Amino acid sequence: MRRITVPAMDRIAVIGAGSWGTTVASIAAAKTETVLWARREELARAINLGHVNPDYLPDLDLPAGLTATHDLDRAIEDADAILTLTTFPTSVVRSGYEAVYAGRPLVLSDWPELRRVFPHAVHVKNDADGIERGLREAIEK
Repeated sequence: MRRITVPAMDRIAVIGAGSWGTTVASIAAAKTETVLWARREELARAINLGHVNPDYLPDLDLPAGLTATHDLDRAIEDADAILTLTTFPTSVVRSGYEAVYAGRPLVLSDWPELRRVFPHAVHVKNDADGIERGLREAIEK
């Protein structure tokens, strides 16, 4: 399995604290400040206190530099790129609109509905190559 290489950025926001979002945020946090957005406040608190995602990846120790929040505005504040890795529909749409409003690059799954609503976002396959390509493309915009 190929690892994701995170391009140089000051801060990345990862929207979605499920297994995939947590994994990508953990990899990114090894290289850059990374904030992981969780829909539930208690999950964000557990990630920050125990450096583990007890609901989705209880056996993965998360880097101390990875922080979590349930406040979407805080998650995307000052982010160089916003990576939306959630399938919860309202979270996808809200994070997309927040990114557009904040003038931040947005990386989304390559779904026809998301292409229609967010035509200027970088749309990627949810795999290592797609996410790496999307992050690189996002910072070049």
